[in-house]
Amino acid sequence: MTTTDLGSLSAAEKRALLAERLRQKKQRREFPASFSQQRLWFLEQLSPGSAAYNIPGAVRIHGPLDLAVWRRSCNEIARRHEALRTTFTEVDGEPRQVVNATGEPEFTVVDCAHLRGPEGEPGIQELAREEFSRPFDLANGPLLRVKFLRLGPEEHVLLLTMHHIAADLWSMSVAIAELVELYGVFSAGRASTLPELPIQYVDYTVWQRQRLEGDALEADLAYWRETLAGAPAAVELPLDKPRPAVQSTRGGSRPFALPEPVMTRLRALSQREGATPFMTLLAAFQVLLHRYSREDDIVVGVPVANRNRPEIERLIGYFVNTLALRTDLSGDPSFRELVGRVRQTCLGAFAHQELPFERLVEDLAPRRDLSRSPIFQVHFIFQNIPMPEFDVPGLRLEPVDVESVTARFDLELQVFDRPDGLTGWFEYNTDLFEPATIERMSRHLAQLVENLLAEPDRPIDQVPMLGADEARELRLRWNDTRRDWPEPVTVPQRFAARAAATPDAPALRTDRETLTYAELDRRSTQLARRLRQLGVARETLVGICLERSADMVVSLLAVLKSGGAYVPLDPGFPPDRIAFMLADSDLSVLLTSSDVLESLGGVKARPLCLDLLRDELAAESAEPLALDVRPDDLAYVIYTSGSTGRPKGVRIPHGALGNFLLTMAERPGIAPSDALLAVTTLSFDIAGLELLLPLVEGASVVVVSREVAADGERLAAALDRSGATMMQATPSTWRMLLDAGWAGRPGLRVLAGGEALPAELAQRLLGSCAELWNMYGPTETTIWSAVARVDHGPISIGEPIANTELHVLDASGALAPLGVPGELHIGGAGLARDYLDRPELTAERFVRHPLPIGLGDRLYRTGDLVRRLADGSIEFLGRLDHQVKLRGFRIELGEIESVLERQPQVNQAVVTVREDTPGDQRLVAYVVADPDADADADAEWPRETDQWRNIWDTAYDVEETDEVDPTFDTRGWNSSYTGAPIPVAEMRGWAEATAERILENDPRSVLEIGCGTGLILYRVAPRVERYWGTDISAVALNRLRVDVGSPARGLSGVELFECAADELDTLPDRRFDVIVLNSVVQYFADERYLLRVIEGALPRLAPGGSLFLGDIRSLPLLESFHTSVQLERAAPEDTAEQLRERVRRAVADEKELVFDPGFFTALPARFPQLAQVRVLPKLGEVSNELTRFRYDVRLTVAGGDSVATDAAPAGDVEWLDWSAERMTPDGLRDRLTGGRPALLALRGVPNARVDRWTRATTALAEAGGTIAELRAELVAAGDDPAAAEPEQLRRLADEAGYQLDLDWSGHGPAGRMAAVLRRLGPDGRPERPLPRLAESADSGPARPEPIGSGEPRWERYVNDALGRRTRRLLPRLQAALGEQLPDYMVPAIYVFLDALPLTPNNKVDRKALPAPEAGRRQVRSAYVAPRNPVEEVVAGIWAETLGVDRVGVLDDFFALGGHSLLSTRMVARVREAFGVDVPLHRVFSDPTVAGLTRALSADPAQRAVVEKTAELLIRLSELSDDEVQQALDTDGRTA
Repeated sequence: MTTTDLGSLSAAEKRALLAERLRQKKQRREFPASFSQQRLWFLEQLSPGSAAYNIPGAVRIHGPLDLAVWRRSCNEIARRHEALRTTFTEVDGEPRQVVNATGEPEFTVVDCAHLRGPEGEPGIQELAREEFSRPFDLANGPLLRVKFLRLGPEEHVLLLTMHHIAADLWSMSVAIAELVELYGVFSAGRASTLPELPIQYVDYTVWQRQRLEGDALEADLAYWRETLAGAPAAVELPLDKPRPAVQSTRGGSRPFALPEPVMTRLRALSQREGATPFMTLLAAFQVLLHRYSREDDIVVGVPVANRNRPEIERLIGYFVNTLALRTDLSGDPSFRELVGRVRQTCLGAFAHQELPFERLVEDLAPRRDLSRSPIFQVHFIFQNIPMPEFDVPGLRLEPVDVESVTARFDLELQVFDRPDGLTGWFEYNTDLFEPATIERMSRHLAQLVENLLAEPDRPIDQVPMLGADEARELRLRWNDTRRDWPEPVTVPQRFAARAAATPDAPALRTDRETLTYAELDRRSTQLARRLRQLGVARETLVGICLERSADMVVSLLAVLKSGGAYVPLDPGFPPDRIAFMLADSDLSVLLTSSDVLESLGGVKARPLCLDLLRDELAAESAEPLALDVRPDDLAYVIYTSGSTGRPKGVRIPHGALGNFLLTMAERPGIAPSDALLAVTTLSFDIAGLELLLPLVEGASVVVVSREVAADGERLAAALDRSGATMMQATPSTWRMLLDAGWAGRPGLRVLAGGEALPAELAQRLLGSCAELWNMYGPTETTIWSAVARVDHGPISIGEPIANTELHVLDASGALAPLGVPGELHIGGAGLARDYLDRPELTAERFVRHPLPIGLGDRLYRTGDLVRRLADGSIEFLGRLDHQVKLRGFRIELGEIESVLERQPQVNQAVVTVREDTPGDQRLVAYVVADPDADADADAEWPRETDQWRNIWDTAYDVEETDEVDPTFDTRGWNSSYTGAPIPVAEMRGWAEATAERILENDPRSVLEIGCGTGLILYRVAPRVERYWGTDISAVALNRLRVDVGSPARGLSGVELFECAADELDTLPDRRFDVIVLNSVVQYFADERYLLRVIEGALPRLAPGGSLFLGDIRSLPLLESFHTSVQLERAAPEDTAEQLRERVRRAVADEKELVFDPGFFTALPARFPQLAQVRVLPKLGEVSNELTRFRYDVRLTVAGGDSVATDAAPAGDVEWLDWSAERMTPDGLRDRLTGGRPALLALRGVPNARVDRWTRATTALAEAGGTIAELRAELVAAGDDPAAAEPEQLRRLADEAGYQLDLDWSGHGPAGRMAAVLRRLGPDGRPERPLPRLAESADSGPARPEPIGSGEPRWERYVNDALGRRTRRLLPRLQAALGEQLPDYMVPAIYVFLDALPLTPNNKVDRKALPAPEAGRRQVRSAYVAPRNPVEEVVAGIWAETLGVDRVGVLDDFFALGGHSLLSTRMVARVREAFGVDVPLHRVFSDPTVAGLTRALSADPAQRAVVEKTAELLIRLSELSDDEVQQALDTDGRTA
């Protein structure tokens, strides 16, 4: 026996040695788990009790069965195969195999005589599913279960279940074969004839581990890295249910089969192409996935037996490995070509199959996503291993199929290739798919295989996967809409007939006039005559650019009567957009008014100003015109948003318009007694229904102004006053009405369209009207193509209107199956003629009908991604081209994005419509700014300076009163807590302490930048020879000049100058001993402006002079400051959660410039002339917001004698930790007066001024309950007796004969200080030089990395740097978009991001774009140090596990390099440290130190134990090695 020298071991090594000795005592065989087992064990920790990895087998046994012999056979198998006697334990967060010397499978027999016969089959299936879904206990075993259902003396059902961690499907075949053989020999009274196994599974495991320790598999790893580089992380199959945030294993299965003739053809094709049936069927399966998902890059997981050595062929164990087979289906290949691609993929994969899949996942480190499995989500198993022969004398065995109740993946196809054909099943996750969907999928794959084999050279996208009956139903069942309308169908003829029939009926009302049908007919005829005189005829385009008035409606009818086509132009659109439409349409005539025309500038078309021509037009003949308008003639051209950045004109013929109006008259319907309130701009095509439908049906139309239509209250009043019985509007307008208090109208027919109708809004409207209709249709198919009356059920886009067909087609133009997404195509009488002068776009969007049903030979591609559900309804899924409708306007998001990306400040832009609050749809632009976009920010500085100048001038320009002391004017200095003025005594103490610090080195010449009302001036100027002050406020300077100039003041050395802080060029160089910037830096534009100010100030300093920056707000303490404010303001009954949100918002909304002290300590990297940087807590007796959360900075330049040149390096000084020394202010006094050390350097001194609030911040983060309870908790906790006030320390030093130098350069969220006390000699000077002060106070914020010049990234040291850049760029972007786009296309919100989020397929992930508020919160991601002992311990464990220097409480475990194995290791260490079980899934759901700490403390009964344990662990970690040795020796003697 050897003796270990404990003295040579570290503390960690000693702990490891102790653990090893304890393991040896247990005398059991342990081995590392294989990589495959390791992953299954991890999944079990993540989701305990899952049965997804149970391997089931069911066999029906007929004949006299000896159960005792069968049990003996099972036990023999367990003896033979160690894998079945293996359990698993955890060591240091990793699984290990424990091979038990003995072990028997679980063996049970259940009497099920009542289930005998056909009627008992469902019961048998249910029992089998229950057994197969029962979880295993991996720690205790056994991992093999045998259950017999006894149906009768000679009929049993065997249920055999193994856990995948111990076996695979091949193993199940081995087990059944050995059972059958052993049963035979044991029944005959013979011994086992099976040869002993040469090796066991653990031998394979050890061999595998050894292989991976070298570079044997490096070539495999390189192959897979290259193969899967850039691969999509997900196959986005259409789901029936929303994907849960965490993947479940609930599953089901549906059968799949291919008959023998099909398999014969499949084998023949495989042989011709040099492929295997596996490869060919995989290719067909990938075609199915491609057609369902609309993706060309497909990754499917495929298992390989991995038994390429004879020793392991008959061994039970988990040998199977998984390969991720990636296939490129792009380029429209034929099936023959695809089989070749799949063959090459498989051969390459098989040549590199030894690399464990788990090792590959660890290496690739895909983005963590708990909702799906990594690398692939679809699995394909092709089994062609021979089934064991069930040849047992006296027994007949037959396999039993049992429907699965678990699923390991989203979808798995498992098939068995047999001589009589192929059988198998689809296993699917029931949280994602309905059974009927999988049944269709199974049917489609069978049809697809048959058709692909029949036409292997046809492009795969063109090969049908629908049967003839299914395709016929999809084409015809929901498109039976044919109608033959009586003549006439065109608007001019129908309106003329109505006017002749009811000339005195009211036709049109506006806020200024009412016209009967006769009057409207007369005025429109007179204008039509004038248009004909000007040459307007068929196909002539006439513009209408008028405000909403009777003239607008008259003009519309006049153009149609003249035979021309109208082009609506909203005068409210930007002039540039109107100018483009005028030029693009090449109008011959423009109907407008004089005021509108003036706003348009010059126009090429001949303008007719109706307000100026009223008398002339009235003189025109009113005799009816000959109306020879044909259905094919053009009715109007309307411009819609275009993806290229310019609008496009849609040409609609009279026949399409007529068909639409005739349909609308029937459904939703209109009668002559109806009145329709028209609210929509003429430039939106749905205005055609509002203006024309009433007029061709004898009803009346009431037109409201633009201003009324945009005002909810005014529109509600107009709707009630008008007596309207119908109104059409967008859902946004209806919501505006309801929110304005509109109570509804009992007889009103409500039409909602132009954007999606939310269910919640529909319910509100149903209670406010007689009927509610949902309307759907693009401009290119004439206003609406489908309508649906809405009730209290689901809202659909509706059924097609008359002579209209709706088809869901895939990318190749074939019908998409039910449930499968495709593009909605619309055909029929409503199709537009084309896009004006855009033949290429017309050919792209209006395509040949591939399956005509008699309603036309063209279809319009809507760009809407939809799918037809089983009931025939069509579900809208989104826009293929990200085209949306907002407040009724169709908006091409690409157009807005195009305009944004044309701006020089923008690198990338994505625009989307968000509805983060129900009913509040907003256009949001996500912008990635050009990194150099802010380079010209200095151009904005003068503008921002002017803004501050105006603010201060206004603030100071108030009437003087006798109550105000001009030398102490503190007006405007108000408390953040109460809003009241800060008490005068506190302000005086603050000012005097600041002046004392400025005068510390007896300067003779002082320059103050931003002298304001003179608070510092009056306290410094009398004590120096020269005092110059600058300010941007002329008002403040004038007041100071008057007062300072008074001889009674005696301030002859004062001179004042008006200039900005960065305009010091005219001041003399090397003139001032001190330059002061006190309480002004927080108002600077940004950190770069401060750098510019410093750059201008330093040359003005005399050698050895210093730049004093006072009242710098602390970034590490920003949250504590706002916590203190909000806690003071909160009502007792408010909740802690409400307070946390207020603090979060306050921090996010902070507009002042707040600095991390590291900004100043990093300045020498930019300004090498700096000899010393001091960051100092505020001094003085006052303790308020000005002294708690702010600090002073002194920057001293080289030269002179103000800076000691013999400073001792920080490393040469022994720094003592205040807490470790158990120091208190009294204890410090005793140490100074007792030992009289020459120098005492202390780290981590608690600052009593902020300690209460930093602890309040920590308490708030963990608090539940109310504010009253939180306040009581804080009062009970009391103040920290160890904490010290800065002023208290100064007094103590003075009393003891020491000089105190405080340092706050490294303070973090705890606000701790460093203090150096140097003994004073007889001459009153310190006996020791001041050491260079290290960042020794506290764990401060992360120090930003240098950039190319070697300087830090300065923006990382300040709050909301991105927000400031946003506020600068925003006005420029808004102005640019406002000039080029109409108001409704200008985003309401802009979110600036460092980068756009990407999908697993490396495309912009629009779904992952943050909510605007969240986007703002992402502006800064600063380091947050542990705030309590538990967080400190957890952060330390993370740092060790991840191998990083430091972990903040908000850092993401996985972003720091963590992966699944490390997560289990880390959780094991946390569990070991605290003795508390933490579910592994908590790491994934909230992967931060703060989140894990919350999980540890979630149980109130354990919280105190966890906290005490953390404190103990921290104390133990502070012990030296000698102290650890002593404790071990003591423990050994007492053991």
